[in-house]
Amino acid sequence: MSFEAAQARAASSPTRAHRLAAQRPAHYTAFDAPHLPSPTGDIRARPYSERPAALLHLLAGLPADTLIQAVSATTDHDTALTWYTTLHHRGIEGIVAKRTTSPTGPAAPERG
Repeated sequence: MSFEAAQARAASSPTRAHRLAAQRPAHYTAFDAPHLPSPTGDIRARPYSERPAALLHLLAGLPADTLIQAVSATTDHDTALTWYTTLHHRGIEGIVAKRTTSPTGPAAPERG
């Protein structure tokens, strides 16, 4: 995982961007799916404990070679701490922490 590689590709000419994409393809890593295809639709009101399963179900329908994947998740404090302290060398920069009972909502308005 390299944010710098993504930035380099974004700031490149179309020809160079295509070459960089072939050399280092981008991967999309998701931790939540607040909106699913019809007929399910918007699931933001559902607790977080239900939404990862919906994400995994959605991703299961994609081709095996897709560059979209779900992040690993745990409710175990010690496992999360181990991941946090050992995965920096692989480009992992932090942790997303949610209460399992929490819904999600629209993005908060920007404050200036």
